[in-house]
Amino acid sequence: MGHAGACLDTTLRRIGGAPTYVLTDNAKTVAVEHIAGIPVRHPQMVAGGWHYGCQVVSWVPYDPESKGGAEATVRIAKADLVPTNANLLASYDSFAELTNACLTWSMR
Repeated sequence: MGHAGACLDTTLRRIGGAPTYVLTDNAKTVAVEHIAGIPVRHPQMVAGGWHYGCQVVSWVPYDPESKGGAEATVRIAKADLVPTNANLLASYDSFAELTNACLTWSMR
């Protein structure tokens, strides 16, 4: 499925399931073109959606209301999930080391 499909696969495996739909932007890895304003999905993303039993949808270009749902998840993660009083930068020598620590923690 390419890079986007691999990311989707990794995410769904880590959370142990699939939502009803996956909201994305309009990257060429998801929507190969738009016809009359309707996105035409990349065949590999369609196949991935079928495989996981979910629908891959993208927000409407130039419509902040539809994009807000995806951006809200970033705000929620920053506000509720990531402690603002903790800075892990000094604790790790590289981003790869931090990534490995996160993977180890999430596999507990």
